[in-house]
Amino acid sequence: MFWIAYIAWLGAAVSLYGTARYFIGVLKDGTQPRLASWVAWLIANLVMMCMALSHGARGAAIFDGLSALGNASILVAAAVRRAGQKPSGGMDWTCLVVAGGCSLVNASFPHMAMVGAAIAMFANLVATLPTMVHAWQEPSAETWQLFAANACASLLGVIGVGAGGGFKLTTIAGPLVAMIGNTMLTAIVLGRRYRHEISSELAMIQAEVAEEVAGIEEGVADLGEVLSDELNAVVATVAEVAADPVGTRPTRRKMALLGSRAGM
Repeated sequence: MFWIAYIAWLGAAVSLYGTARYFIGVLKDGTQPRLASWVAWLIANLVMMCMALSHGARGAAIFDGLSALGNASILVAAAVRRAGQKPSGGMDWTCLVVAGGCSLVNASFPHMAMVGAAIAMFANLVATLPTMVHAWQEPSAETWQLFAANACASLLGVIGVGAGGGFKLTTIAGPLVAMIGNTMLTAIVLGRRYRHEISSELAMIQAEVAEEVAGIEEGVADLGEVLSDELNAVVATVAEVAADPVGTRPTRRKMALLGSRAGM
C-alpha cells in the first residue's frame, strides 16, 4: 500500500495547476487577491512546514512547502502588476496579527506539537476570512479554479500524507485546513457568480417586459385617440342632420354619411 503515499504528489501537482491559473489571472485577467490573506497563508504554511520537518513528516513538509511557494508566487505576481487589495480595516490586520502570533507561539514552544498544529490551523482559517469577504462582495475578482484545484489537492494531500506518516494532526494539519478553506471559497465564488448571472438575466427579462408593456400602452393610447376622433365626427354629423329641414336631399346625404361612419 506504499503507493498511497504518492497520492500526496498528485495533490501537489493539482495544487500547482490551480496556483498557475490564479497566477495568470492576476497577470492578465484582472484578478485582485486580498493581500492580507495571502501573506497570512504564507506565514501559516511556513509554520506548518517547519512543524512537519521537526516531527520527521517529510511528505507533509513538502506539501506545506509547496503551498507556501504558491502563496509567495501570487504575492510576487500582485507586486509585478500592482494588483490586489492592500490590508485595510480590522479584519485584515487581525488576520496578519494572528498569523504573526501563530509563528511566534510555535517558535517559542516547538515541543507543543498538538497545540502548535491547532494554532496554525486557526491562523490559516482566520487568514481565509478576508478573501471570503472579498469573494462574497466581488466574486468576479477571484479565480475559482485555484480554490477548486486546491480543495481537491488538499484532499489528496490528507490521504497521501496520512498514509505515509499517520493520520495525526501534526502531520495532516496543513492539507486538512487547506481543504476546508478552499472548499468554502470555491462554494462562495461559484454561488455568488451564479446568483449574479441569474439576477442579470432577471433584470434583462424585466426590461424586455417593461418595453413590451410600454408599447402596448402606446398602442392603446393611439387607438383611443382614433376612436375619440371618430366619435366626435359622428356627433358633429348628427348635429348637422338635426339642424337641417326634414326630407331635404342634403339631409338624406348626411344621413347616408352618418350611416357610413357608424359602420366604420
